[in-house]
Amino acid sequence: MQLFQNRLVRVGIVVLIGIISLIRGLILTSLEHRNANGYDEQMWTSSSIASYQMYFKGHIRPTKELDNWWPTYAWIHGIDIFTGEKWSQFNPDTIKFPYDFITIKNISEVVKYDTLKFPRKEFQWYDRAMWTFGWKAPNVGKYIMGWFINTFASNKPDPNGYFVFAHPVNHGNVKAKLPQEYKEDEYAPSSLYSSSPFSFAPSEYIHLARIPNAIFTAFIVVLVFLTAWLYLNFWTGLIAACWLLLNQIFFDVNSAVGLDSFSTFLTTLGVVFIIATINAVRKNKPWWLVILISLANAVVIGLAIGSKLNAGVLVFISIACFVLMGLLLIWQALNKKQIVKMKSQTVDSGKSSKIFVKQLPQLIVSGIITGLISISLFIQLNPQYQGASIKKIKATRESIDDYFTKRANILTQNEKRDNPKEYNNWAKLKRDRSMKLNLMLERIAYVKDIKKNYYGTFGYILKVPFNFLDGLLALVGIIVLGRFAWKKWKQEKIFHASAMLLLAFLIIFWGNTDFLWIDWARYFTPIFPLYSILIAVGLLHIISLAKNKLAKK
Repeated sequence: MQLFQNRLVRVGIVVLIGIISLIRGLILTSLEHRNANGYDEQMWTSSSIASYQMYFKGHIRPTKELDNWWPTYAWIHGIDIFTGEKWSQFNPDTIKFPYDFITIKNISEVVKYDTLKFPRKEFQWYDRAMWTFGWKAPNVGKYIMGWFINTFASNKPDPNGYFVFAHPVNHGNVKAKLPQEYKEDEYAPSSLYSSSPFSFAPSEYIHLARIPNAIFTAFIVVLVFLTAWLYLNFWTGLIAACWLLLNQIFFDVNSAVGLDSFSTFLTTLGVVFIIATINAVRKNKPWWLVILISLANAVVIGLAIGSKLNAGVLVFISIACFVLMGLLLIWQALNKKQIVKMKSQTVDSGKSSKIFVKQLPQLIVSGIITGLISISLFIQLNPQYQGASIKKIKATRESIDDYFTKRANILTQNEKRDNPKEYNNWAKLKRDRSMKLNLMLERIAYVKDIKKNYYGTFGYILKVPFNFLDGLLALVGIIVLGRFAWKKWKQEKIFHASAMLLLAFLIIFWGNTDFLWIDWARYFTPIFPLYSILIAVGLLHIISLAKNKLAKK
């Protein structure tokens, strides 16, 4: 065990874990392991190509139709892009830009865009071909994948993407006459029209889009290791990283084409920088260092939310941590008799008051920097939210919620039709928080039914009914980390990193559970980085108790 006390050995282990994670992820990107026919992967690939070209290369798509969800909510929120003209009778198939139709309370009407206020360069971001993979999804992850494809593809991609409103030839029981150049086992458009867009990107681009996802997945594992090592201890980091490394679902989700790996990595990194910012203020670091860390924190949060909207939990984590730290500083400043114990010194109440006078402005400035720059960066990276940003973000949020509500209703009706005795009521699940919590626990905390999906690690490896190892260890970890944070407060009156890690996990858990509405793995895996740290804390505590008990014998 003495060998593992050597810092170089420990760094080597971190690097080794990172290399193994990268290799595992890259294996999953191969077309032999997973074909290129998945609808989501195809759509994300084409959207990434188009978004990258539009933002960085100034490409303007030959857009003819916009996603109809956009004008409805743009009209509701009074976004100033319409002429005000409106007609109630129309044939949707004949409508072309600058005309569009809105649907409010089941009544559809034609509206006309003001092309001076809504030029082609702007409305291309709402292209119907990119649909929900376009304006409803932030762009950072798409930019990374688009850049990777454009840089490393043997044949440069079509900047418009590969969208076609036709079913693929291998979609369901489609019987369509194929063009002579296509084979039956290829993913290619049929002659059967679809009201929803499909992407038919070359398989080379699917593979290339997966690679940055695999790289960021390895980054997540390494980041978890380093986070736990930095704020807790080396062994916690090692166990947490191994828990993630052994998690099959985590790698399956994050090595596929999508936004999850980027969002999860940046969200976890955002938690680290929030803690670093608070610690810099608490430890009375120089102004220049506090501002530098705050700037880094702001950039990471902006990039995280710019990768996927569920990273918005970082806003709540930031508010919680900054407010609690502010209240603590005020309490300490007002408590004249309080003796504050610090790592290297004990400061009497008079000196501590002077320190707090400096710390509180640092905290306020850090909060302002974090808020302003993260919001500005998010808007800058997402042209669909520029100009009337608040209204456009509201339009996006409400359209997403409405879309998922309708989708949940349709899925429920379909399952009820096909299996009336036993079906999943996704519509009710979307509204009922207790049902969401129950599903979350069944998927990551304990194995209820071996025939159902399970996304944890220990329960997946040993899939027996009511295997609750993941949940038990996480619960122990929450208790141990909570006690340690309370001890730090009682003894040193500090807002310790352990408290912030626990608070961040609870907020991330709440945020993802609240959004949960269907049993898709990508809705669960954003919880895993901090969850793995809690499990590692719990496992180490149980091992420590066992060792102490054996030593007494």
